[in-house]
Amino acid sequence: MTIIFNATIPLEVPSHNATNSMHWSKRARLRKLWEQWILARMRQPGNYTPMNQEVKRTIVLTCFRKRQITDKANLIGGSKMVVDAIKNCLLIIDDSDKWVDIHYIQFPASKHISSKPATHIVIEERP
Repeated sequence: MTIIFNATIPLEVPSHNATNSMHWSKRARLRKLWEQWILARMRQPGNYTPMNQEVKRTIVLTCFRKRQITDKANLIGGSKMVVDAIKNCLLIIDDSDKWVDIHYIQFPASKHISSKPATHIVIEERP
């Protein structure tokens, strides 16, 4: 597999419970913030390699959170805006199973090198 994007974003993936109770405008602003961070990381040398757009991708989201989310469905639901931001930045064609496999991992923020909440995103092309 070829890595096309590899970067750490200094934002914490919210839980699905948190995003579900947000006003739509606040949720939209948060998604836009994710997009801005992803685009900024794409511009840094070594983080992004443009590749063939018509290929299935694998995304690994490693979430370093202040508090771990106890159920995976809550983590996945909260990560939806991150995946939408990745799609809006044209790193994937669509977030359907036809175009992407997504793996979700979480650790306490204390395990991150900065000891602060962050999200590490790796996107690879599938052979």
